[in-house]
Amino acid sequence: MSTGDRIRRTSAEPPGEGPFRRPSGRVSYPHRMSLDLDDAQYRWLRAEARDARVSASGLIRAVLDELREDPEACARVRDRADAEDTLL
Repeated sequence: MSTGDRIRRTSAEPPGEGPFRRPSGRVSYPHRMSLDLDDAQYRWLRAEARDARVSASGLIRAVLDELREDPEACARVRDRADAEDTLL
């Protein structure tokens, strides 16, 4: 059984209610993404995370939560991504 299968089968919280916490208390997430950043973006993200004393991943997850809760901010970000993204 893969780690992903174990996470899905033993998740103590209903889907969408938050991260799975292993018996040790360590948080585990069932989905993983890679993110390509230029040097300036990477340095900014690391500095912000360090100053806030959180992980860079935690900071990105918090930004996603904010965008999900603020439709106007999400629309601005989508417009910016549409203008910058050549892959879509």
